[in-house]
Amino acid sequence: MTIKDLKQGSYTLSAYVKGEAGKDGKITVSNTGGPDSVALLDSYKGVDTDTSSATNGQYIWRMMGHRNVLVYNGQMTITVESGSKALDLDTMELVLDSEDANTISNWDFEDGTDDWTTSGTVDVTKEDADTGEKSDPP
Repeated sequence: MTIKDLKQGSYTLSAYVKGEAGKDGKITVSNTGGPDSVALLDSYKGVDTDTSSATNGQYIWRMMGHRNVLVYNGQMTITVESGSKALDLDTMELVLDSEDANTISNWDFEDGTDDWTTSGTVDVTKEDADTGEKSDPP
């Protein structure tokens, strides 16, 4: 799922998860203009171990939070993988924690040196870029 028209800033993605703990259950957030981020879900899955609880021994809903998801390009793609065991997911919520209102035009040099004043020999290279369309690989 891709969400567009997001403000630049730091977000928290939360959801309720339920299921049998296995391996590799995760939520990956990508295409943000920054590095991909991964929240592992298996530590949230499992049975209720409270012996005084009516749900003891049953799979229960637990809330997970994936904080500091950085968005630089106004969008994010969320990918959910259940891993080796079944996963139930409910009430996913995305909250902007802090807006990073970058007022610098073409701050990421995706448009080369447009809107920048240069002197001398200037070249925008992609070899050392870690994000964006101009990175190698994008």
